[in-house]
Amino acid sequence: MPTLFIDGQKITISADATILAAATRLGIRIPTLCHSPDGEPQTSCLVCVVKILGGDGRPDRIVPSCATRVEEGMRVESESASVHELRRTALELLLSEHQGDCVGPCETSCPAHLNIPAMLRAVVEGDLVMAIQTVRQRIPIPATLGRICSAPCEKGCRRVPAGGAVSICAVKQFVGDVAISWKQEQNQIPVTLAPDTGCRVAVIGAGPTGLSAAWYLRLAGHQVTLYERASHSGGRLLEWPDAQLPITVLQQEIEEILRLGIEFQPHENIDAIAFERIQSTYDAVLIAVGERGLEAVMAWGITCGNMGIPVDRTEWQVNGKPHVFAGGGVTRKKPFVVRSVGDGREAAEAISRFLRTSVFRDSVPKTSIFGHPINADPCGQYSCKRSPLTPSQLLEMVSQVSPESRSNPSESASGFTPEEAVTAARRCLRCDCVSRNDCRLRAIAAEYGAKPSRFVGGGMRKVASILPQFFQSRAPATGELRNYSFEPAKCIDCGLCVQISTAFAQQQHLFETPDATCSDAASPYIPAGPIGVTFAERGFQVQIRPPFHRSLEAAFAGCAEVCAAHCPTAGLAIRLSAKE
Repeated sequence: MPTLFIDGQKITISADATILAAATRLGIRIPTLCHSPDGEPQTSCLVCVVKILGGDGRPDRIVPSCATRVEEGMRVESESASVHELRRTALELLLSEHQGDCVGPCETSCPAHLNIPAMLRAVVEGDLVMAIQTVRQRIPIPATLGRICSAPCEKGCRRVPAGGAVSICAVKQFVGDVAISWKQEQNQIPVTLAPDTGCRVAVIGAGPTGLSAAWYLRLAGHQVTLYERASHSGGRLLEWPDAQLPITVLQQEIEEILRLGIEFQPHENIDAIAFERIQSTYDAVLIAVGERGLEAVMAWGITCGNMGIPVDRTEWQVNGKPHVFAGGGVTRKKPFVVRSVGDGREAAEAISRFLRTSVFRDSVPKTSIFGHPINADPCGQYSCKRSPLTPSQLLEMVSQVSPESRSNPSESASGFTPEEAVTAARRCLRCDCVSRNDCRLRAIAAEYGAKPSRFVGGGMRKVASILPQFFQSRAPATGELRNYSFEPAKCIDCGLCVQISTAFAQQQHLFETPDATCSDAASPYIPAGPIGVTFAERGFQVQIRPPFHRSLEAAFAGCAEVCAAHCPTAGLAIRLSAKE
């Protein structure tokens, strides 16, 4: 058995093993997009390249590790800067022809990064519990914010030129109002708190930033005390006229926040001595007093600039005070309310990270909102964006959803009725990706820092349609009928579905023997079962499609689930419903 070295690590392995297999044995993770351990190497993505060092006058070689067999004395580089640059380039070439949004433009435009498409889908499906939980993962006061938000998300909506933006804020208000009405009927929405961490956090200021931070800190399992110099919480949320934001709506949502077990301390005019006491008493302190509290903050010995307290927007820590944090209006000039709410959540997550590392040395379970991991998105803010749509492409997308123009609530004071909310939500173009959190292309591109726009215009690949093609297929084990979509624009032609579906078709003995009585000499073989998919066209125009002009149901019959599981993008994906 040959002995080789990968990144200086020695391994002896069978002669029929590949460099990829040897690296995996050593614990060196080489990224792949077109490789399946059960299939033959395809070398279509070239993301798995490594460098074989020459020596003795021989040149170095760049090879795909998935298809290159090991040899005696081989010296391989996998994790060097030059190899990483080659992998990054391969990823950027793939991304130049990958047409799809990881995150919808509405969500990108929302300062709180609310998963708006997921909220709208839940409303359309009638799953209002999911709609409420989706909103609360980013916004704890949706009924309030839906009434007063400046709606930057709607400015980013792709539907603006086609009948106006989706009425996102009005739907959000509807979802929040449903939560309030259910609470009044003693029908509480499940809220899961993480295990108690034993950490104590003080939040100074009960405006939109402080309320949001208190909610998410409590969900993360921390004990929270909310200090406010006024007699009531709400801060600048109390400034809106009752006709636009009824005080009862705001009070109901604040009560829901405090219901989690947050201690509220009103009439607290904190001076320098009181601030020092709070610092020494709590494991972390968040300053969320808004612009109007800057004078008090400076009296606490905290440096302020033109924009308030200078903080890093990732860690939110106050310079020179490791366990003191700040967010919202005290760190910005006149922020939107939705941005202040988003700041509160991000500051809460930063505080949770700080407590895990400084107090518990990372021993606390990394769970927070509704049991999901903090920063559950493994790709962070990394996102591919679809190229601007042409008018015909926009009409093509609109044709699959509601063609109606934007509508407003029939009763503006009470908001959308359930029927109106569904009608408004149906107008969503579903720009976001259903596989955003388990897309291998996105995860690896984020890891290597690949720039999706580096080769803009370089890709000449064309697809017939930007729309998803929907079909159904039965799971081979259970016979359950499931919904799938195939999106040629997101496909990177890795070939895994071709390999898997072809092998499955061959195993099924799908072609009948020639029929001697068949008069159609051009078709001596009759497809009698699943036929798989194949590569069509050549060069830059290559596409994956069913042969013989057959349907996707026929192509993926019995193997759609396996193919979707291996797809490195959402080119082939399982859908919750026929068109969602």
